[in-house]
Amino acid sequence: MLSKIEQIWSKEWCARLGDVNDFIYNTIRKDWETYAKYVYNLQNMEQYLEKLEGIFNNYTEEQILEFLNVWTNMWIKRYRERVKIVWDEELFNKQQKQVTELLTRGRQKLGIQQIMDLIEPAQLALIRHGEIACTYLLAKQIVLQELGKEKKDVTTLQDKLNVLNRALYRVRLISYTSGPLLFIKAKDILNGAV
Repeated sequence: MLSKIEQIWSKEWCARLGDVNDFIYNTIRKDWETYAKYVYNLQNMEQYLEKLEGIFNNYTEEQILEFLNVWTNMWIKRYRERVKIVWDEELFNKQQKQVTELLTRGRQKLGIQQIMDLIEPAQLALIRHGEIACTYLLAKQIVLQELGKEKKDVTTLQDKLNVLNRALYRVRLISYTSGPLLFIKAKDILNGAV
């Protein structure tokens, strides 16, 4: 079963869409898994694999490839709308100074697992509002920015829920905007740091 999944999501298949580096390839795969988890209301990887097995049993490989081709083309269109690759590091640092400060403060407020617990609902909300490209990176940026805006320490469940509510509000606002939301240094993509 896994070999069929791996075969469909192979780099060669994704390469038919154009120049696909490791960053884009890995991001497409993760975004597909999150999208499937949301659409089919799956709780874990075992349920995901069971659902995929059911799909493979009910549809021909051509139908599955056609669907994935359409989904991946939608993903690439959204990626091009929402992600801007910045080649000039000095310009990036000037433009993103405030965002970077918020992200740094946000990382200091909670532990990694607690941050991840806030990112997942934000990521699923992004999908619900039509974002399918780079949902993890967008959700992470939104949650960390909201954490960074907090004046006090985030220690209680109520504090975490307040941060999550503000993050979900920002997710709703994003669905009404167009243009880039993520600015990524080209050097980070090439080095695999994203």
